[in-house]
Formats: sequence, structure tokens, C-alpha cells
Amino acid sequence: MEQTIEKKEVIKPPPFVWKPTAKQNRFLSCPAFELGMGGGAGSGKSAALEIDTLTGVHKKGFNALILRRKFVDLERSLIQRSHVLYKDRGRYDGVHHRWRFGNQSFIEFGHCQTLKDLNNYYSSQYSFIGIDQVEQFTEDMYLFFFSRVRTANPDIQCKIRFTCNPVGVGRGWIKKR
Repeated sequence: MEQTIEKKEVIKPPPFVWKPTAKQNRFLSCPAFELGMGGGAGSGKSAALEIDTLTGVHKKGFNALILRRKFVDLERSLIQRSHVLYKDRGRYDGVHHRWRFGNQSFIEFGHCQTLKDLNNYYSSQYSFIGIDQVEQFTEDMYLFFFSRVRTANPDIQCKIRFTCNPVGVGRGWIKKR
């Protein structure tokens, strides 16, 4: 008895292509040390922040931190999207909530729900800090992270980036900045 073996075609998903809007493109191309992007829900602020974080991972010693006030908010949005944006570029460590790249660079996800949570970052050094929904942070929390932005690699441009909505506990201090 003769068996026929059929070859099954493996269908691969198309490569991920992200096209920035004009506003996102201005955000991504700005060389400023500190920069924020405001707008309403669903306007692409968080996606632009995650893409901007990728700009340095090809440089050895690039260490990034993406923050939200509550970790559950990271899990619901930024970490999920990172698996689409970063999957072919690095390896995700779910225990430490960190993407690692071949040259020892990393992108870490963190939270700062209370002032006490700042203790988790006292000995940390990041060349890029991105704070999503910064209006949920107090000004003291925000300013603390300026002390964590530094690098020994002169080829890495340090940055602080944030996104915000026009509401929240921090809207007053953000407006003044």
C-alpha cells in the first residue's frame, strides 16, 4: 500500500511594518534631552515611545526603562505591544520584565506607584527613560528619574521621553514645564 505525503504550506505572518504619523515622526526625530508627547487616548503616543526606545539598542551599553504608574497598566498595553515591536530583535525575560539584545543592551519595564517605589531605582543607570502617562506621576517622582539618566558610552545620547493626556494628578506641573 502506497502512502501519499502532502507537504503542508507554512504560512508566515507578514513582516511588521510601522509607519509613524506626522506627529509621531516629529517626536521621534527631535534631538532634545527631555521631550513629551501629548494627545488623547488612541493617538499613538505609547507606540511612538516604544519605537523611540528601539533607536539605541544597536549600541552596546544602551539601557532603557519604560515606566507606568502601575505595573498592571504595563501588562495590559506596553508589554503586549513590545512583543510585536521587539520580537525579531531581542529576547524577552518575563521574570525581570526586560528585553535583552545581542550586544547586552536592554529595555526594561518598571512601575512607580508610590514614592517608596523609587527605592527600586536608586542604584540604576539608564541611557533612556520613557514614562508613559506621566500625568499619573507626581512631580517628585518624575524629577527623581533625571538622576538615573546617564551612560559611560559617549556614542549614546541620553534621553527622557514622556507621554501624557490632558487630565490626571500631574497635569498642573506638566503644564508649567
